[in-house]
Amino acid sequence: MSGRSCTSVSKPILDDFSSLGCHDGFLEVRNGYDYEEVHDVNFQTCFTKAYTGSFYGSIKPDNWFKAFSELISEGMLPLYSVVRIVGNYYNLNVPQSILANVVLLKPVPHEEALRISIMETDVLVMVHPLGRKGVYSGKLFDYLATNKPILALCDTDDVIAELLKYTGAGFVACESDIGDIKRAIIKCYLLWKNKEVLPRDWDRISKNSRRSQTQILIDYLSAQNILM
Repeated sequence: MSGRSCTSVSKPILDDFSSLGCHDGFLEVRNGYDYEEVHDVNFQTCFTKAYTGSFYGSIKPDNWFKAFSELISEGMLPLYSVVRIVGNYYNLNVPQSILANVVLLKPVPHEEALRISIMETDVLVMVHPLGRKGVYSGKLFDYLATNKPILALCDTDDVIAELLKYTGAGFVACESDIGDIKRAIIKCYLLWKNKEVLPRDWDRISKNSRRSQTQILIDYLSAQNILM
């Protein structure tokens, strides 16, 4: 292939570049995860959801907290259910009714955050506001190979939802729809209650490792005679 090529982390972004008509080749290379997949699963004594990282800008937990507090007050979740927020730097608007359920943990190294995700959590939550098309978020790849269900509050017609459906690694709810979020939380709760594990497609997940994604780039560069 002659001419210039463009590389990006998701196909929708590449499609935007393609519409400009200024390149000849386009290649999707995702960020990926860089640790060994964890197939063993442990269940917490209390139903525990966790979010790692900071909330900032339009990334806010408000709708998640509202849905969670309503489920608690409606008796749909145990009163002792827990939310762990790991490493957030900013003030959070936690409803009074769930103050005792929300545990704030200080920032920790990446390896410790992964350990908490794998060993001290039943559900891994990501919040991705509407309007940010084509962005996976590195958090998704960090979560992907833990064998814990992912609860993604996001655009249900975008790349995060597509990847979770493709891999079978979790549930998606519209980030702005409280009812949708509540239904997804209940699905996660029932997995914990029944000590069930989602039947992930590990072959598909492995394609999202950093090693596999780097190999895509190496193969592409080799085919273009760019690598010596």
